Amino acid sequence: MARTAVSATITGENQFTPWFSFRPSPGEKHCAGLYIGPQSSFSGTIVLQTKRPGADDSTAQDIPSQTFTSPTAKTLEFAHDIEVRVGCKTGGYTSGSIDVEISE
Repeated sequence: MARTAVSATITGENQFTPWFSFRPSPGEKHCAGLYIGPQSSFSGTIVLQTKRPGADDSTAQDIPSQTFTSPTAKTLEFAHDIEVRVGCKTGGYTSGSIDVEISE
């Protein structure tokens, strides 16, 4: 069963939400909200990563156009089965506490 929300509080590098599963019906898009630090004061780079359903975490890939350095709220849309997570990679965290969430 697909999760309807995943969240985390980032306080260091190499920390991510659990994976959020996008499972659209044929011919449709699956949408969810992405929320990064709406009440947070932080310094760092947050990335959005994807992988195939069931694949190992080591196969995760950054979405190049989806990096964030300030509070953000946006809609994510995918037209195919995919898993997504958001967080801070090694070397991307500087300071603060960053609340992140992906939810329907």
